[in-house]
Amino acid sequence: MDSKSPTHNSHGKSASSDNDRLIEVLQACFSDLARRQEEQGDKLQQAIEALKPKVLPPTDKKTNFWNLYKTLADEHDKEFHQRYSTDLDTSLIFAGLFSAIDSAFILQVQPQIQLRGTPLILVVAQSLFYISLGSTLLAALLAVLGKQWLMFYSAAGERGTMEARCLERQRKLDGLRKWKFETILQMFPLLLQFGLLLFASALSVYLWTIHISLAIIVLGLTSLGSSAYIFLLVSTLISPDSPFQTPLAPLIAWLLPTTRWMKLRGTFRSIKRRYFRVVRRAYSAYRPDFLPPFSPPRSPRSATRRYEPAPLFDTGSLESSPEAPAVAWVLETSTDPHLVAVAAEMSVALQWTGTIDLRPQLARLRDSILACFHFTPIGTSGFRLDSIREGMSIRAVHLGRAFCTLRCIQQSQSDRDLEPQVSWFEVPNSWFSLSGLKPELANVLRILEVKPDLHIDPDASLATEWALYVIPLISHRYNESDLKLRAALDYFLHQFDRVIPNLDPSSFTDYLFCINSFLCTMSRRDMVWKDKSRFQAELFEHLFETLASCLQASQLSMDTAANIIYTTGRLSSESENNVWAHNFHNYRRQSILYRFCSSIPESDGWVGAVLSIGLLAGSHNYLMGHRISRDPGWIYKALESVAVPAEDHDRWDSRTMSGVSSLLDALLCHGAPPTKDHIHVLLQALSIPGELSENARLLLRGNALAWLNQDDELWTILQQGSVSPSLIRLGGMAD
Repeated sequence: MDSKSPTHNSHGKSASSDNDRLIEVLQACFSDLARRQEEQGDKLQQAIEALKPKVLPPTDKKTNFWNLYKTLADEHDKEFHQRYSTDLDTSLIFAGLFSAIDSAFILQVQPQIQLRGTPLILVVAQSLFYISLGSTLLAALLAVLGKQWLMFYSAAGERGTMEARCLERQRKLDGLRKWKFETILQMFPLLLQFGLLLFASALSVYLWTIHISLAIIVLGLTSLGSSAYIFLLVSTLISPDSPFQTPLAPLIAWLLPTTRWMKLRGTFRSIKRRYFRVVRRAYSAYRPDFLPPFSPPRSPRSATRRYEPAPLFDTGSLESSPEAPAVAWVLETSTDPHLVAVAAEMSVALQWTGTIDLRPQLARLRDSILACFHFTPIGTSGFRLDSIREGMSIRAVHLGRAFCTLRCIQQSQSDRDLEPQVSWFEVPNSWFSLSGLKPELANVLRILEVKPDLHIDPDASLATEWALYVIPLISHRYNESDLKLRAALDYFLHQFDRVIPNLDPSSFTDYLFCINSFLCTMSRRDMVWKDKSRFQAELFEHLFETLASCLQASQLSMDTAANIIYTTGRLSSESENNVWAHNFHNYRRQSILYRFCSSIPESDGWVGAVLSIGLLAGSHNYLMGHRISRDPGWIYKALESVAVPAEDHDRWDSRTMSGVSSLLDALLCHGAPPTKDHIHVLLQALSIPGELSENARLLLRGNALAWLNQDDELWTILQQGSVSPSLIRLGGMAD
């Protein structure tokens, strides 16, 4: 037993060592497997994180636009640089090879050119060879310069903030468009094509001196190539979708409508008019009695155009916002709906001028708006909106506001209205109910439907401010004699009956411009001003001059005029204290109102129009002792019309009280004393605290009590118990 124990021990140790190694191997495998699973898990987690939408830090509207603009600009510039750089490289290679071939033929022909006695045909051939070589070398030089121009453009926007870099890039892009950079680059291949044509012609002429058969072969090949080139050129002019585009096609397409095509159309119309004139005369001369008279086809009667007045504002100082070209480029170029919506939202807050052709942008916005709706085409250019797509309301609001704004700008620079003349879609209530939409979207759709809708809501001031800016475009579409214009004015004013918005000076001035545009024709150049507050005084004075003219010509009712004045006063009093521009002082506003009251006819409703100026005129006595109108008789008549017995003082509402206060203030401004017929008005005014009683006290102070005691009739009135508190108040305030 003892002899076998070592062997047993050795076998036990061997088995244990094998088990340990096996365990170590298994542990290593499991740890390696665990490590690989952990690595795979990390990669899977990274992939999931990469697929998750990135949560960007909150940015404002302008920063978001410039970030998206930079992405689009980089993609555009990369493609632009690659396309034209490749074309220029190809032109340089072709110019190098072609100039070598051209030079070889020049060297071949040059020994045959003598000072005297050289055949004319050789001189012509050698001249064509030289011209061909010169055009080729010129194309090579311009291609080298073009590479440098591209590098200069690629270096745009390398320093500064994101906005500064993007503005620098847009400035250089506008320079490229202004100087027709792409058109000039496309002319370089034309020089090579012209040189090739001259080379083929020179070769045909030169071979004519060597062998006629060779010359005919080369001439035939040259004619065949020229014919093929012309055929390809014509195909691009007939069909813009033709793939055989050449650099010469855009130039011919641009020249054709303004030269030959217009002449051909004019000639055709002239022939047609002469034909119908001859046929009409012959038919009228030999027409039997039983046949109707001949009437040639007539074009539809064009709408009566409104007179375009001179601009009221100083248009020489109007400049576009620096961001306007960049926004216009994005709206024209981008195919990303999100970027188009951001640019549309940005465009509403910018100042635009008529220096940019916005028709491509309007076409893009029109298609983008339609993409937000389920719609049905009507005719060739109309659409009926059926319903809004899910999640598209906010985008439709931004796109619709941008479309209205840019359409206003575009129409300000053209004598012809955009087609269609009234609206490019219709919204029948039976098919599309606006009541179920967001109020902001309904507001946009009504304005697109040519309705002066304001959407007055304290929580949506931006909608009201935007509507006040674009509504003058709607009034510009009506004729001055059109009853729809007056109905639109009533609809516009009626919206202020429920809520009076809190307007800033710019929006309040837009309101004044709206009222002016309903009453008379305003210059379309004035509509493009984004901030009109600097012209508030001119618009206010123009408004009351126009009101007086309309009332004198019986083109406007007194009730409507009173409603306009009273609504304007409510807006000025309910809005912020700085609603009046700093350069429009109260005394000037007072003088405009008093001149208006003295110039309007005293017909039915005249008193209501005069009393409506109370909220606008105030009682500041800035013009005390200065005659603003020729005769203060209108003040006496207005005061007599509002005089009521003292016991009926409750008949004065807030509108009447503000109007009486302005009338008393007008007496002070004219330095005109009150008469005994105004005793009820003055005593009643004394019983109402505030500016009204202050104006009455100023008129009655001094010798007023003695003046009243000298009149028996007035003394009877003074004995009434209801008058005593007013007299006590007057005595207490007397000097």
